[in-house]
Amino acid sequence: MDVTSKPGADAAVATLPGTEITKDRGVIDALRAALAGAESTSRSLINGKVYVTLNAPVRDDAGAIVGVNSVNNNITAEVSADVDRQHKDAMRSFAARHDPLTGLLGRSGLVEHLGELAFSNSRPGALILLDLDDFNLVNDSLGNTIGDAVLLEVASRVSDAFPGVVMARYGADAFAIVAPLGVSQVEAVDAAERVRAALDPPVEIFGHALRITASQGIALEETRGLSTLLRDADSALAHAQLDGNGQCRF
Repeated sequence: MDVTSKPGADAAVATLPGTEITKDRGVIDALRAALAGAESTSRSLINGKVYVTLNAPVRDDAGAIVGVNSVNNNITAEVSADVDRQHKDAMRSFAARHDPLTGLLGRSGLVEHLGELAFSNSRPGALILLDLDDFNLVNDSLGNTIGDAVLLEVASRVSDAFPGVVMARYGADAFAIVAPLGVSQVEAVDAAERVRAALDPPVEIFGHALRITASQGIALEETRGLSTLLRDADSALAHAQLDGNGQCRF
C-alpha cells in the first residue's frame, strides 16, 4: 500500500460515508488507524510550527483500502491563541479563588474547597479559624504597607507550622486552617498551640518589632458535620474573641 501526503485543506479524500474520525493520536498510530479504515488526526511540531494532519483511508471501487490520503494544515496561530486563552482562563480562575496578597485561598476559595471535600474521601478533620487581635491598630498607626508585610509574615509562619495543610485567608486579618481527617480534640488543641508558638516571636518589619496574638475558633467535623463546619468555627471564634486576646474555643 502507498501512504501519500498532500498539502492543502482542499485535497480530495476518498472515504466511505459514516467513516469514524478518531481523536488526536501519534503520527504512526494515526496512519495505522487510517489503514484500518478509520479517519484519524495527528499533530506534529516542525521547526516551531504546529501542524494537524487528517488521515483518511483511500479505497478502490471494490471498497478495499489501497492507501492513505493525508492532508496537512498549519494550526500554529490557532494553538497559540488557544494556549493564551487557557492561560488567561487559569489566571482568572486562580484570582477568583485566591487572595492576591498572600497567594493563599481566599474566602470564596475556602468555601469552594470545603464543598469539594464534601463529595470526596478527603474530608477535613477540623477547621481552625484565627483572627489577629487588635490588628487594626497596626494599620491605623503604622500604615497599610506595614500591615500587609505583617500579614505576609503571619501567613508564612503559620504555613510553615502546618506543611502540606490547606490554608486560606479568611478575612482582612483572619486565616483558616483545614486540618486533615482523623484530628481529635486533643490534636486540635495541639494545633492551636502550634499557631501560638508560630506567632510568639516578635514580627520585625521596617524597624518595628510587633507582638502578634490571635484568637482561635475550632470546629471538629466528626462531631458537627461538614455542612456546618464553617459556621461552627466562626461561632467558636466569636466566643474566643469575647474572652480576650489569644484565646481558643471549640
